[in-house]
Formats: sequence, C-alpha cells, structure tokens
Amino acid sequence: MVSFLIENGASLNIQNNQGSTALHVAAFFGHPEAVRLLLVGGAARDIRNYDGLTPLDTVSGPWNRVLEGVYAFFDTAFQMGLDIDRIREVRPEVIAILRTAN
Repeated sequence: MVSFLIENGASLNIQNNQGSTALHVAAFFGHPEAVRLLLVGGAARDIRNYDGLTPLDTVSGPWNRVLEGVYAFFDTAFQMGLDIDRIREVRPEVIAILRTAN
C-alpha cells in the first residue's frame, strides 16, 4: 500500500489531526519496511506532531508497561489486531532506520 501511494504521488508529509505524518504512524506501530519506503519516497523525518515529537521520538523512549498499555489500548479500542511483541522487537530496527536515513 505504501509503495502504491508513493508511486501515485501521494503527499507523504500530510499531518493528521494530531499532527502526525505517515512516517510517525509507521514508526510508532513498528513497520520498518514502510518507514524505509516513506523515507526513500521523500517523507520528512523532522516534522513534529502536535506533541512536539518527530517520528524518531515516537519510538526512542524505553519500552515499559505504560507504553505496552498504550499499544494495548489502541489494539482494544480500535480493534487493530496489533502484535505488541512484534512491535517491541522491531523498535530498534525502526530507530536505526530513522537515525541513518539521509
């Protein structure tokens, strides 16, 4: 889906009602391939959401019970079918991609 949107000229830096971009969302929900595609496609990694966070900031904090609870809330409230263990495991990869992308 990300490739399709990029190939068809989607604006990658549009912000939602919290000020987050697709890159914020892909990073937060642990989608390293989407993060790569968005960056290669020209997504800006320095845009801050309305909480003042960049996409890197959204995944740089330590993993703890509170954060796990945030993911559990999203999963339950929005029936997202999140694999919270997978998100925890890929966070270091997402961080590395965001730190090294040019």
